[in-house]
Amino acid sequence: MAKDQPLSFLDHHLKCGNSLTGVTLNEVGNYPNKKNKVRKMQLTIFDNNKKFKTTVQNVISYYQKIESHDSKELPDIGEKKELLDKINDLLRPYKAVCDYHSSAYSENEISEYEYSKTISSFSGDFSWQIKPFFHWELEYPEVMLSEKVLTV
Repeated sequence: MAKDQPLSFLDHHLKCGNSLTGVTLNEVGNYPNKKNKVRKMQLTIFDNNKKFKTTVQNVISYYQKIESHDSKELPDIGEKKELLDKINDLLRPYKAVCDYHSSAYSENEISEYEYSKTISSFSGDFSWQIKPFFHWELEYPEVMLSEKVLTV
């Protein structure tokens, strides 16, 4: 903190959600088995999904821009906020489907049929309200997903 400079931009480091019940991306698309979480994994909705991989590449690029630019002037802070808003908009549908999966596992009674129907029709827009969970791979893709996405 400096008297003649704006407060540094830290918003991209501040995250909200239940990190104990979040999921990994390879779990989404497989009905949550509450009795025995281990089950034979089938293809998930993120496997071979080129749109998701492109989205993650863009998100990582935006995070790198946020980190590499100074925060010495108010317009710098504004630019970083705009980049973070883009990141949140890009990741919102993926977080929603992960929240749906987590909710099915932890608190909502969702039948396997209903779960499969909802997941298979995933178009990137879920309108329901679910408590936010914390999905490490989506919250910090530049650390958790960069190797997976860049090696495609």
